[in-house]
Amino acid sequence: MSAQKIVFKVLVVGDFAVGKTSIIKRYVQNVFNPLYKLTIGVDFLEKTVDWDQQTRVTLQLWDVAANERFGHMTSVYYKNAIAAIIVADLERPATLETALKWKEDINEVVSLADGTPIPFLLLANKVDSEDASLDREYLNQFTKEKGFIQWFDTSAKQNVNIDKAMTLLIQTILDLGDKIQRERTLEDPEPVKAKKGKKAPASKAKERKVQRDAGFDPFETQIRPRNAPEQVHVQPQSEIVHLDTRSTIVVEDTTTSSKAASGGCKC
Repeated sequence: MSAQKIVFKVLVVGDFAVGKTSIIKRYVQNVFNPLYKLTIGVDFLEKTVDWDQQTRVTLQLWDVAANERFGHMTSVYYKNAIAAIIVADLERPATLETALKWKEDINEVVSLADGTPIPFLLLANKVDSEDASLDREYLNQFTKEKGFIQWFDTSAKQNVNIDKAMTLLIQTILDLGDKIQRERTLEDPEPVKAKKGKKAPASKAKERKVQRDAGFDPFETQIRPRNAPEQVHVQPQSEIVHLDTRSTIVVEDTTTSSKAASGGCKC
């Protein structure tokens, strides 16, 4: 049986120059560029991972420019997002306060189908820097009180904790979908059954497929648009890379830009 294919759209947001683009490129392409390129509008990259023998997950990471929190395009960028990564800069403690503003903004626009917030992951970036200020006890309390699923100290430059953070996020989304699916089954006196002559699904992946075939998507989200959005133009590219010796990881490198980008220096 072929693996179930699931696409998760994940927002990556935060203040300017916190390292959003560098984190995404490190995870997807395993590269780091010290030159800073200001993102204007939105870009995105995709990475497809064979999660297990029955599930193939494509993580679509949307790199939203810092100034877009004040723009009119957020309803388009946030649409269908199932989770969000908020990046803060350990060299600039004030970016933690900005992280909360991003979280509030996203919660205002997008939610799960039942109205509950999507999961948020906090990445405290640039832990490799000599100027980094890291208070683990404070961040533990901060993320717990503010409703983040977890936080990680990360470094795009030295590739610290990025794969670990993304793995946790994928597991959280899958667990969330399974929870929603179980709740629906309990509420429905006539749960979706296997086709005649076939056995009922014996795994979570198979159960997800049966439910989806019946028109139910446990990963569905809803959006509350603010204004009439502009059209987003997408120009896809694809490539296959080998990021470890255990398996071949397929990467669909799809970049979407609403405007051009300018140069600078990224720490």
